[in-house]
Amino acid sequence: MASATVDPFTVEIVRNALDAICEQMSTTIERTAYSTLIRDILDFSTALFDARGRIIAQGSRIPAHLNTMGPALETVLARYLPAAEWQPGDVVVLNDPYHGAQHLPDVFTLLPIFHEGALLGFAGCMGHQIDVGGRAAGSFGGDATDIFNEGLRLPPVKLYEEAGRIGPSSTSSARTSASPTRPWAISPRRWPRSTWASASCAASSRATAPGSLRRRWTS
Repeated sequence: MASATVDPFTVEIVRNALDAICEQMSTTIERTAYSTLIRDILDFSTALFDARGRIIAQGSRIPAHLNTMGPALETVLARYLPAAEWQPGDVVVLNDPYHGAQHLPDVFTLLPIFHEGALLGFAGCMGHQIDVGGRAAGSFGGDATDIFNEGLRLPPVKLYEEAGRIGPSSTSSARTSASPTRPWAISPRRWPRSTWASASCAASSRATAPGSLRRRWTS
């Protein structure tokens, strides 16, 4: 079987077009972010991936982030949501270092790209949030003794479907709380600091209501 060849001019045109998409994603994030670390320091990254989770283009903000964006998406595809199960409108978020992410303030957002019903690839970004709880302001507790002291911890969870926001489910409870059998009934934004230190985040989908998460991440 003869292999297809592409002339170098087409390669460069396509490459620059994909890079331009990532730059447009970056510009949108800069203009809409609540986090000053994203808006002023540009502590975020954007990328495009193929259907297997491999990076094919990236923005020019902090390239070091992209060393983990690929493995994070590959983890989602291999262990949580296979490529065949993604639907238009799906949005998955995560920040768990044990699932390809970095430190907890860096929140990943991943969504699929479809054309005429076929999955072409994925778009993703990650951004440093001002605070996701934990022992210290900014979620940088130098005296933390385990990950539960560091803040809100999310494995890959679906935040949106085509019908709208659905929020993190109870499947995340085992990793988001040091006491997963104890559900919290109040918003994370209202938890006292001692609660953050001992449990770090909610143990049920009620406690991690999407509105509460969004306010916490973007405040």
